[in-house]
Amino acid sequence: MPLPNLKGRTINEPRLRAFMDGLDALRAANPGRPLILYTSFSFSHNYLKLLKQLRAGGALIALHMADGFMCGTVPLESLAGQGYFDALLVSNPYVLELPFLAENYPFDAVHASVGSGSPFVFAELVRRSKAPVIIDYFDFREVMHGGDPAIGKNFGITDMPLEMELWRRVFTEAAGIMYLDSPEVVEDLSRAHGHRPKALHFQSYVLDEWLAPTPAALAGEQKRLPRDIVFAGGLHKASQHGHACHSSFHGGVGRVMDQGFAFTIINGCDQGSGEGFEDYLDMAAARPEFTYLPAVPNDRLVPLLARHELGWNAQNLNEGAEKPYYFRTLMGSKLYNYLEAGLPCVVAEESAYVAHMVRSKNIGLVLCWDQWDRFGEIAARADWEAIRASVARARAESTMARHAPRLYTFYNAATGRDFFKTEGIAADLWRREGDTL
Repeated sequence: MPLPNLKGRTINEPRLRAFMDGLDALRAANPGRPLILYTSFSFSHNYLKLLKQLRAGGALIALHMADGFMCGTVPLESLAGQGYFDALLVSNPYVLELPFLAENYPFDAVHASVGSGSPFVFAELVRRSKAPVIIDYFDFREVMHGGDPAIGKNFGITDMPLEMELWRRVFTEAAGIMYLDSPEVVEDLSRAHGHRPKALHFQSYVLDEWLAPTPAALAGEQKRLPRDIVFAGGLHKASQHGHACHSSFHGGVGRVMDQGFAFTIINGCDQGSGEGFEDYLDMAAARPEFTYLPAVPNDRLVPLLARHELGWNAQNLNEGAEKPYYFRTLMGSKLYNYLEAGLPCVVAEESAYVAHMVRSKNIGLVLCWDQWDRFGEIAARADWEAIRASVARARAESTMARHAPRLYTFYNAATGRDFFKTEGIAADLWRREGDTL
């Protein structure tokens, strides 16, 4: 993203002061509970789980966003009172009001989810914040382009050296970092920047209250070949940078259906208009075995997924605008939604980190792009009874509640405060590959 144009833009200080007064009242009514400012440009589906777990540990959450909607249509205000946050502020200009807020109010910690958008505001945040800042990477934007100006043009980057310097500051000046992707990325960035941060490798784990029962259609039929496929994720339209690896998905889906499978797409990039995705709408009209749906928030997604038999997380990554390193180390967070729904999944061989997880846990199939034409043959040879048993084990082992001690221990270490109770937790319970304190 290009650096923001701030000419003529100012903060609404009276509004911010009123918000801070409200936070004072919230604190007074909840003595002893840490107040965390949780902030990002836009609200991702996966934030819901982490917000729920932070509040379950006793934290108060002040949610601060640049966009007041989830999935482009669901007002964040509609989530009030559901256990996700205690106060809400939507800012414009966000890039000015976030640093002002962090500099002028004594939060106990600031949790910033980063990946999309300009790094400018987050570099300013870590520089000016009174409170320790946790940087939570849902994407490592700098590894998408690797500093290559030609690739950077796909992201609207006009000054690559400045872009890379700002991301360096974000990585090295944060009190700690959280991330989803392969620990290899943090190792490489630590070497490149000469700085090893306090780090927590933390996925969008299964939320117990979202778990779906075993689909009725499969009860007593665990050996049966799954024929009903669902894809939940973002498909970019032609004007977006990710369109290159999504442009061939339409044809690939058609080839899979030609082998006797039904296919449903739930497109997180479609806010409901269908604009830019007319080819999928046409396919839905022409083929009864195909269904196309716009974005569905995560708290409503699992019941829809559970109507199907197999989750699909594979795409043609060979055509992506990003560097192959990015896809190789990327983590697909929708895998945990599939686990919540009790579904095995199909992932791309080119997404090596995800493929390793699926193989090691035996929770699905790994497919190269040139194998899509033979998917039916490959699927027919799989041991679906064993795979479904592995899915049940994996979702029991991969819950937010199970991993909460790691989250709380990391938070205490990164902030230097005992915000969360960790008494009685074995010293090695939270440790896993990718965690450093």
